[in-house]
Amino acid sequence: MVTNSLGAPETVSLTLRKPLGLVLGERKLSSGAVEVVVEELVPGGNAEKDGRVQAGDVLVKCSATLLKAGKEGEFEREGYGQRPYDNWEQVLFDARGKQFDTVMAALGSNSERWGIFTIQLEFERGEAAAAGAPDVASQA
Repeated sequence: MVTNSLGAPETVSLTLRKPLGLVLGERKLSSGAVEVVVEELVPGGNAEKDGRVQAGDVLVKCSATLLKAGKEGEFEREGYGQRPYDNWEQVLFDARGKQFDTVMAALGSNSERWGIFTIQLEFERGEAAAAGAPDVASQA
């Protein structure tokens, strides 16, 4: 992890349009904890075009969409092309220490079905050469 002059982790916060253009992976730390890291940037993808994310950065937060409970039928809409639910909220999901599949589910919950075309992300600047390759990879 790269730190600033005050010793705090250097962070990068951004909003990217889907698809993100990131290959994410899970890295197991010596403490037994896990973290989701950027394994690589997809050439020509949205993350590469933005220029702020680098291979080795650690995902610490991302937006996620939660469907809320409501009275039956109150939030449903009928008809082709309509969003079936309007009762949802976007939250900032803390990805630190979470399993890879859990983080991928949070990222995937930001669905175009709800009219969400961008994802908020926060990374801690990682040292790409410092740790080994991630164990699991998925293109986001």
